[in-house]
Amino acid sequence: MEVKDRDPEWHGAMSKWPVHTCNTSGVCKIDPCARPGTRTGPRFEFVEGRTDWEGVSCRYQWNWDRSIPRLVTNIHLPKRGLTGSLPRSFLLFDNITELDMDSNQLTGTLPREIGCLRNLIEIDLSNNRLQGTIPQEWNLLNGLVEMELDGNGGLAGCVPAECPPFNRVCGSFFATPCPSFTTDRLIGTDIRGTRLS
Repeated sequence: MEVKDRDPEWHGAMSKWPVHTCNTSGVCKIDPCARPGTRTGPRFEFVEGRTDWEGVSCRYQWNWDRSIPRLVTNIHLPKRGLTGSLPRSFLLFDNITELDMDSNQLTGTLPREIGCLRNLIEIDLSNNRLQGTIPQEWNLLNGLVEMELDGNGGLAGCVPAECPPFNRVCGSFFATPCPSFTTDRLIGTDIRGTRLS
């Protein structure tokens, strides 16, 4: 993968992924959506949220028929000290619903290709060292409910109108219900500590 040996932090995160079991077509002997220690095959057992691939989840699929292949939906790599630009190869997971890489040391700009992730519900890139503007292509993220970019002092410019509303409380008596994918009571777009407006 493009970041495996970028630095010790990336190597530490990626060394826990059994990519050595995957062929060039992307088929892996250790399924990222199977429970730990389970091999691929028609009878693999699916356990929600537990895989051999640390930080990778295949959520919302517990009721699927076993004959239907499971799909990676979440990349969750916060607080790992990860550096450099956001890996574009993560964008190959086109069914992803959550991309969470907050509190790292990521640099560079926000990839415009993220706008192609039509199933994305939440993106958390807060507390990194990102810069530039929010790409116009992010307007295509119609299902986005939470966009956390706070704590990236190098981000500037305007927040596109199509982005989720600014932070609001959910779950209280007068507020809207909280989405099922998060336990946070504050949802929406968070741009505190940036130069976005």
